[in-house]
Amino acid sequence: LDVERYGFTKDVIASHVTSGVFHSRLINVAKTGRAFVLDKVKIHEELIEMCAKNGVTIVTGAGVVDIEENDNGDLAAVVCSNGKRYGGRIFIDASGRSGCLTRRFGLLPQKDKVWATGIEYNVKYKRPQNEAHLFYHSLFKGGYGWIFPLQNGRAIFGYGTFEKAGELKMKKHFERICADPVVAGLIEIDNDKLLGGVFPVTEVVTEFISRNVLGIGDSVSQGSPLVGEGYRFIIGASLLAVPAVINALNTKDNGKLLEYNKRWNEKFGDMFRRHKKLQKLALKGCDNDFLGDVLTLLLKTKRPSTFQKLLAGDTSRRNLLFP
Repeated sequence: LDVERYGFTKDVIASHVTSGVFHSRLINVAKTGRAFVLDKVKIHEELIEMCAKNGVTIVTGAGVVDIEENDNGDLAAVVCSNGKRYGGRIFIDASGRSGCLTRRFGLLPQKDKVWATGIEYNVKYKRPQNEAHLFYHSLFKGGYGWIFPLQNGRAIFGYGTFEKAGELKMKKHFERICADPVVAGLIEIDNDKLLGGVFPVTEVVTEFISRNVLGIGDSVSQGSPLVGEGYRFIIGASLLAVPAVINALNTKDNGKLLEYNKRWNEKFGDMFRRHKKLQKLALKGCDNDFLGDVLTLLLKTKRPSTFQKLLAGDTSRRNLLFP
């Protein structure tokens, strides 16, 4: 994430990563590169400050419970749980996985949707604060694991999976992962504060507009289906939506909102379709250690710059096929 480009201060960076190790069952790939680990609390604080500076009023404790439509089918107002009605010309649904408006207007697919589940600990870290680790083998059922350094000898150790969390008994399985000798050699769990969340994964969504309703983020499945990253792609999508919304307001023509669809597809469409195809291959590799080792061996042939681009989601044919 280019933090300064998006108006954040460097305070949102929890640590700078310059070295990464990718672990399959039998093969480790170590490469140099450049990445940031974000401080999620700080980035949310700065987002709220940006809202206040730009005249945005934030109302808390007010979930959408009903909607009102005009005679022509446009959304006229939302009715919230605080008993108030909020009208407007354009409505943007950035409500995350709940999709309070995008579900109703058919923008968030319900068919074949799965939930990626992630859990993580804040742990003591035994390695340098510039070194990150990724794990990809059968112990990490249906997904992958990560160690992202923070500061002061701490790190985030997490595990994400496409397996159904209830069937997997995810917390108990995570405890087995933590006892793995390789993992235990890198981190020490010194608390029982386990955090978690879910991430909706659908077929690639390419239409984000329905009349005067626009979807952004998890409400239209804009997180990467391959690398599981949300912030960078969703903030990028937001900036693509801004000129379309301004143009629609200035011209009083909601058809101008469709510019957002076009710009997103030009920037992310092909990338996300490749991510979806590679996701299916990656899922096979994380359940089959031989295939996982083969895929990791292919990563070993990549130059550090290509390796960094692939982990960042730049799955162009050039990066996939050549060193």
